[in-house]
Amino acid sequence: MRQRPGKGARYICAPVIANVPCPLSGALAPFPGPLSGAVGDFFLPYDREWPRHPAPPQLERFNQGLLNGCHGCRMVFRRRYLLTEPAEPALRYYAAGEDWDLSYRISRHGLIFRRHQARLCHLEVGTHRPDLWMQTATLGLNFAVTHRLHSTDLDYSRREYPRLLRRRILSKALKDLRAGRWSLPSARGFLFALRWAKTILNMDKEELRRWYPNFQKELFENRNGLTPG
Repeated sequence: MRQRPGKGARYICAPVIANVPCPLSGALAPFPGPLSGAVGDFFLPYDREWPRHPAPPQLERFNQGLLNGCHGCRMVFRRRYLLTEPAEPALRYYAAGEDWDLSYRISRHGLIFRRHQARLCHLEVGTHRPDLWMQTATLGLNFAVTHRLHSTDLDYSRREYPRLLRRRILSKALKDLRAGRWSLPSARGFLFALRWAKTILNMDKEELRRWYPNFQKELFENRNGLTPG
């Protein structure tokens, strides 16, 4: 994703396998449903609203759909845009949500669209994912970090992002219960992120970039010993 951007139209976001329906087909709504588990449902734009650009008439002859953001497994961007908007280095240990942060920042420069017939080779590597608590905790923390670093309206981010976390705690609690996860790991992960959100959203940018990778490392080693000051 970072080293081999593709060529073609200004932005291309292709499906992993050609001719297989993709869950993000067509224009993507930022919050399609309260119980949806997609990362895109949880992404709060840094600029209050999603970037909007007029679609050039040349796109009409392609079978394509416009997107607000894109999963990393099917990103294809031109190199110059990745140099302008590189992946966030503060998300070093577990970069949940990194693809939405990156594609959102790139979407400020122009359209992101999905070519339905595009072919993309997606190779999988056997890795171990953290448990649900850690997945949701790091996702909630990571987006707090990227809002502090890339938001154009910090008052808005400081107000609205914690509100979004509170809504996600409720929806994840319901989803946990529906799945028989009685310890509510997903909801508790977002609750942990909420406890740290105010601290993160009020940190100096350079201090945050130095502090957060070490915090992530400590989180994986001792999740129960971290409380905001």
